[in-house]
Amino acid sequence: MDTQHRHELKENDLAEFLENFGEWWNKHGTFAMVILLVLVAGFLGYRLLRARATDQREAAWRDLANTTKPGIFRTVAEMSDDPVVRAVAYLRGADLLVSETSQQAYEDSDSADLKAQQQRNLDEAEDLYRKVLEVADAEQISDLFRLNAWLGLASVYEDRRSFDKAAELYQKVQEQAGPANPALAANAKARTAMLEKLAIPVVFSPPLPPPPADTPPSPSTNEPVPEPDVLSDIPANAVSP
Repeated sequence: MDTQHRHELKENDLAEFLENFGEWWNKHGTFAMVILLVLVAGFLGYRLLRARATDQREAAWRDLANTTKPGIFRTVAEMSDDPVVRAVAYLRGADLLVSETSQQAYEDSDSADLKAQQQRNLDEAEDLYRKVLEVADAEQISDLFRLNAWLGLASVYEDRRSFDKAAELYQKVQEQAGPANPALAANAKARTAMLEKLAIPVVFSPPLPPPPADTPPSPSTNEPVPEPDVLSDIPANAVSP
């Protein structure tokens, strides 16, 4: 077969393909264009959603880094679709509330307003820790969130002096921390050992009783002390030599 004959065969094959393609396009061209446009639109939409999700995730992490108020942590968590961001926000907000309560314990402990604020802080912290557990169970994220939430709940129970509940959670952390989280297990073990001491109430010495009403006041140290009268001590009938 010479070169010219092969060239003619190629031209015939191309012409046949173009003719068949033209017939196919006339029948199915519109449908094919629709499918192509749908695929392109889907790809672009997917890229757009990925970019938007990335921007939202980065914005959420920036908010977490710059936040110092527990209420804002809750807001960030509720606005995010990322389970890790939600868990971190809930956990940090709860830890901050527990820390504030511990600091307030060194202030005026007899203040009714302060005690009410501490109770509100502990209630809010417990709710946030439980939300961390809900996210961890629903989204199957890292066990670190679950373990830290248990530790946080145990600290809440400590502040409420519910030491039995705190001990149960510390035991659960030690059992499920495993070799991958030795620091958390050691923390739970150390806190368990301290529970017995924390359960002992602090006894203050009673105030001194007031002095009796008929007790004469002690002389002032600023008043001069009178000198003794030497002559008054000599007997009247004493004869001088």
